[in-house]
Amino acid sequence: MLQQSVRDLSQAFKNWWKGTGRVRAPRFKSRRSRQSMGVCGREFYPTDRGVRFPKIGELKLKWSRPLPSPPTSVTIVKECSDRYYASFVVEVEEIKLPWTPKEVGIDLSCYNGT
Repeated sequence: MLQQSVRDLSQAFKNWWKGTGRVRAPRFKSRRSRQSMGVCGREFYPTDRGVRFPKIGELKLKWSRPLPSPPTSVTIVKECSDRYYASFVVEVEEIKLPWTPKEVGIDLSCYNGT
């Protein structure tokens, strides 16, 4: 997990050095706001009760659904309300949908809640 944070810091500095003025220097995260940690590769093992991390132990989870395939990475998020969430990245097979002559429009603009 320490290696992942070093990779993230390295990427942040690369973005800052080659930035066009819109990217600012990396800063420490505030401990009062949302915290997140990404783990990839062989640094975690999903179990029936949760996820096992080396040197930390098992983090118990309430599974919302079974994983369709072995996960490639996981992101653990701690919200301001001291609740933890785990988000897994898994590979699934592509499902081909039947062709239809109807057209669909999708609005990709940002929703700001107003």
